[in-house]
Amino acid sequence: MRLPCALFEERVAILASLEGPAITRIERLGGYFSHNDIGNANMLLRPDGPPVILDWENASMGPPGATLRRLVYLTHQQFNEGIKLYIECLNAKHIYPGYEDVWFAVHSIEVFNCLNTQLLSYNTTGKVNVPAVRWALNKVSHLAL
Repeated sequence: MRLPCALFEERVAILASLEGPAITRIERLGGYFSHNDIGNANMLLRPDGPPVILDWENASMGPPGATLRRLVYLTHQQFNEGIKLYIECLNAKHIYPGYEDVWFAVHSIEVFNCLNTQLLSYNTTGKVNVPAVRWALNKVSHLAL
């Protein structure tokens, strides 16, 4: 199912107006080493110790919370609990990001990732993941936080 043309154009216009300020805000948050692809397939859970994180090919420096971008697909309560736990862990290391900054970074990184990944995929395969693009375009208003 496609987005109606007028709605698609409206969302793209909103994205265009918010992209510059969103990127500026993300850059102001500072750089933290981020895995950027945390998920079940990239973790090995051990019964006798901490989890082992695998697949570091997407790692980069990013804003606080960039690693947690997939949290956006959880329920609102799970998302909030994940962000709070993440901030507690950073606070224990004397790093003090604001909740709103982490919330913004997580949503922004996933919106940009969905759109960028689909554009790169389209350039090589000629196919696009319509649900991913639709999700990202429906979330562009989060870039205005």
